[in-house]
Amino acid sequence: MSTSEIECELRPEYLEEWLEALPYANFGHATGRILQALIITNRTRLRPSVRLELMGLYLRPLHYLMEQRVGELPQPTAELLHRRQQDLMVLQDIAGELASGCHQAVNEILMKKTRWLLTRPPTRGMVMTMHLLGLVMFLCYHRYETPERRLWREIHDLYLAAERLQTEDEPVRLPELEELPARSVRHCFLRTLALSQLNPHTLPYGALWPMYRQLDEWIGKARLLPWQEGLEGGPSGRFACDLNGHGPPRSLSREGPPEGGEGLRVLDLSGLLEEIGRALRLLERGENPTLIPSHLARPLLQHAGRAWGLPPRRHLPRQQKSGRTRLACGLTMLYLLAGGTGRQDEEEAEIELSDGGRPGSAPGLSTEEWNLIDVGSGGFSVLRREQPEAMLRVGDLIGIQPATRGGQWQIGAVRWLMVQRDGEHRLGVQFLGRLEEPVDLRPHGSDAPGRHALLLGPHAGRGPALVTERGLYQPGRQFELLSPEGRRVVQAGELLESSAVYDLFTLQSGVSSPGQSVA
Repeated sequence: MSTSEIECELRPEYLEEWLEALPYANFGHATGRILQALIITNRTRLRPSVRLELMGLYLRPLHYLMEQRVGELPQPTAELLHRRQQDLMVLQDIAGELASGCHQAVNEILMKKTRWLLTRPPTRGMVMTMHLLGLVMFLCYHRYETPERRLWREIHDLYLAAERLQTEDEPVRLPELEELPARSVRHCFLRTLALSQLNPHTLPYGALWPMYRQLDEWIGKARLLPWQEGLEGGPSGRFACDLNGHGPPRSLSREGPPEGGEGLRVLDLSGLLEEIGRALRLLERGENPTLIPSHLARPLLQHAGRAWGLPPRRHLPRQQKSGRTRLACGLTMLYLLAGGTGRQDEEEAEIELSDGGRPGSAPGLSTEEWNLIDVGSGGFSVLRREQPEAMLRVGDLIGIQPATRGGQWQIGAVRWLMVQRDGEHRLGVQFLGRLEEPVDLRPHGSDAPGRHALLLGPHAGRGPALVTERGLYQPGRQFELLSPEGRRVVQAGELLESSAVYDLFTLQSGVSSPGQSVA
């Protein structure tokens, strides 16, 4: 379709009506028309005031569409996750075009000379631009994408310009978003900086949005201080921010003081840490003072406290490795690949079978080869240049097997994920243990069908452990493990981890051995 055939309204008095008439129920059609219209608008010569007015009118539909797409997924199938990621990429492009249009108008206003060589600072346009650049940054992190250095450069330059004009603290209420409080350039800037220090690549899918909304409420507790010697020795929650650089802030407690410069500032998040402490104490009493859903509030706030507090150090460096390894994702997939024979029809129906097997895998079951990057004592990282068939998430259960030798599966969990637009994926995986055997699990004394589970060998100082689907663990609960060798009774010990998709817990000593009668 040529640009002359694309409908684009350049008159503010008619654009609002055009936007209201879009078929928002058809996400792809509505966002496609908005994106095309924005591209044309940004290529058209307009007065800066008109351009800002047009950009402002697009804010409300952008926020509406984001709220439909950035939350948790109740039943996250691979197909739905892939479609959601594609939708978020389009929204990221829309936010980027809006930010570009606002930035263009701001630059034109700043360059304009009046008769008296004075012009009113474009504070509203600067707030809109910083808000939109922050949304682009948020959508990058939400999709596990690493923001480009160019994006950080734009954000830093805009804040420095606001500092020079002394407008960084001037609040502006955007009429297109009347339900939101007035914001300043500093408010939007600090929110983006704090978000970048949450280690978003390690958060479960959909968890970043409630933290973004909560940050909007709390960010007034954060401070951006001039750099001075000795600040690096202060309390936790302080980061060095180089406004002349091209990257996010750096932790002072972990990396030490950077080289000085005029653009150096200190991001102080200690006030946010105090808010987290108060919120956690109220959660202990059964009250939720945050905007975060109750089931996510405690783990997300604890995560933020660790990320903004004293970031962990790596005590044993990873060793760079080359080679290939085979990965498989999901409890049921690993059960079947390891030779499990039990039936669990409602789960096996969710397994997508490939056209044929791969070397070292069960016939018809899908595994994928990844390139090793480095290996440490507790895990490793891998790279895949193209989009993997399985839609992986932080917290997913995966199996690892050498691609050349085959052999026994190691079980691990995805701890961080980085995705590039060209489909390249990087995973950080933590070992959970060696897979001893696939088993079927049911409550002791029950004749219910068994549920798929994985029996892991001793690992990192603990004894044998079980991986089951989420929700089966209860302290001291007795289970029957069913395998070709017979039945045995085990008792649940300590819960080691409960993720969105699995429970991992130890087994207490004194269980019956394989083949021993439990009748």
